[in-house]
Amino acid sequence: MELKAVVFDLDDTLYLSTRFNLFARRQAIEAMMLRGLNVPFSKQWKLLNQIYEEFGSNFEKHYNVLMERLGRKNDYRILSAGVSAHHAAKNLLSYFISPGCFELLLFLKEKHVKIFLLTGGIPVKQWDKLNLLGIADFFDEVFVVEDKHDGRQLNDFLEFYDKLGFKRSDCFMIGDREDVDVKPMKKLGFKTIRVFQGKYSAKKKTTADFKARDLFQVKKILEKNL
Repeated sequence: MELKAVVFDLDDTLYLSTRFNLFARRQAIEAMMLRGLNVPFSKQWKLLNQIYEEFGSNFEKHYNVLMERLGRKNDYRILSAGVSAHHAAKNLLSYFISPGCFELLLFLKEKHVKIFLLTGGIPVKQWDKLNLLGIADFFDEVFVVEDKHDGRQLNDFLEFYDKLGFKRSDCFMIGDREDVDVKPMKKLGFKTIRVFQGKYSAKKKTTADFKARDLFQVKKILEKNL
């Protein structure tokens, strides 16, 4: 193969989203306790994580549900403290960028390799992350799909990529998840690297062409495929 392009996932690939999310939730709970929420941290922590699992990360009212389940539904003084603390944590997002991220992106730019992002989520939220992380300008094109489980939502990216005239086998997809990053893109003819970071890293079975524990290893793999 001749490496022409690389497609990255974002969450738990280019930045450590699982670590950040846990940090932001911890900040929120501590802020609510400082405002007078007399509920043990451990109870709030367990409930809040259950709510995130139940409703997903793109739900807008995790803390409203938490307060309701704690029997404090209309206590907006405490609720607002939690929400504000969670949002304020975003100012520290750059501390959670994956080790080796800048080095890898700079390396690809120097080698004139096209860099794309293919990520699932709400477009404004994903772009917000890119801006806060300071990596938005590295990408030649960014594709945000609502549901990466739905293969049909990859069509815009595939149409764009195929117009470039590159072989799909000359492009690596790099992500942390077997189900939405590795398998779909491998099936479509792309080379794949699975990065074992974040909450899915315990699931070791993979069909990826290469495995990496971090972005430093990803760089070594790509260097060998130039």
